[in-house]
Amino acid sequence: MLKVLFSLRYNKKNSDHPLATVYCQVTLAGQKATPFSTGVQAKVANWQKYKSTGDPLMDTKLMLIQNRLNDLHLRYELEGKPYSVHYLRGEFIKPAQIAQEPEKALVKTVTYLEMYTRFVASKKGEIEASSYNVLKRYEKNISKAFISLGHENLLIADMDADMMDTVKKHFLANYAESTALKMLVYAKAVVDFAVLKKVIQYSSIKPYKIGKPEDKEPVYLTVEEEARLLAIDFAQVPGLAQISDRLDRVRDIYIVTRELAFHYGDYLRLSSGMIQQVEGVWIYHSQRKKTKADIYNLVSVRLMGVFEKYGGVDNLPKMALQRYNDYLKLLFAAAGINKNATSKMGRTTFSDYHSNEAPINDPALCAMLGLKSSKYLRKYRKVDHRALLRHFKPVPKDKND
Repeated sequence: MLKVLFSLRYNKKNSDHPLATVYCQVTLAGQKATPFSTGVQAKVANWQKYKSTGDPLMDTKLMLIQNRLNDLHLRYELEGKPYSVHYLRGEFIKPAQIAQEPEKALVKTVTYLEMYTRFVASKKGEIEASSYNVLKRYEKNISKAFISLGHENLLIADMDADMMDTVKKHFLANYAESTALKMLVYAKAVVDFAVLKKVIQYSSIKPYKIGKPEDKEPVYLTVEEEARLLAIDFAQVPGLAQISDRLDRVRDIYIVTRELAFHYGDYLRLSSGMIQQVEGVWIYHSQRKKTKADIYNLVSVRLMGVFEKYGGVDNLPKMALQRYNDYLKLLFAAAGINKNATSKMGRTTFSDYHSNEAPINDPALCAMLGLKSSKYLRKYRKVDHRALLRHFKPVPKDKND
């Protein structure tokens, strides 16, 4: 049901002025469009008491505005075409804009998605290729979101806080929280870009707060679970014999990510030039793809075994991230591990092991994880009683207590 509401917008510099401008806000199915000026002046005292302008001619003008909006809504309903309250508002105010300010009206017909495309194009050559590819992927995601929400024709001038909330809810329901919030940051930046390019005069969502991802409990394998995963013979598992070789390769990838505390992106970049011998010990040294921070780690006996199995670091198996995650889930199911398997599992398992099972100091752990500050450790580990029991011998409880 369409709702047309009129309200006064007072002069901030002179709030005691007897007249104020009447603004109109259109609401449809719980979605609110940005209020627009009707051009009608109302007597404040009369409006507060009677919800009337105090001028019969002006009251008639407001009634005609309401009727025109209802007629426009009815026309859309009869045509059966997809539309939104933002599009309806844009179509309503467009004739008046063209008559009064044809040049500005032409500018304001730019849709949000068109502005997003211009924003992405402006970043080409300005940012790294990998970051630009991420931005292109986000563009596809937000385009799909707007189409599924029925807002593909939303004007850039109509991108408001309510619409941001709608998009945020959609993103959080369909993407990981961190990814959803990153996409929202760019969604907001597009409106700022429109202001910079003078497509719109100001950003109505400038005060909008995106928020930060909540720190979630890290998911890792216990020593016992990891032992089961490494010992299982996939060729003996019903239904998995035909792909046992592939699962072995996936397990080997897990071993590398676990031993070197890798994200999968860093694993794909791994090369023999990053492995060197120092004082008779083989170590890994490089920079993380994401943060460019130095990361150091020891090459364990188990890791060296994987390198030798494939005839060197440069011959390690590679596959797409999504495929790796899918096969990792099969590995966990075969080993009877009831945990959400992701490509980060090797990194979080490494962090847990060196925080609780074989604790090392924070500076060393940061170097092994490639973190610039120990404050980021909370994302990867949770220190619990296991670490304490290795530092302190608990006092036995007296039987008489």
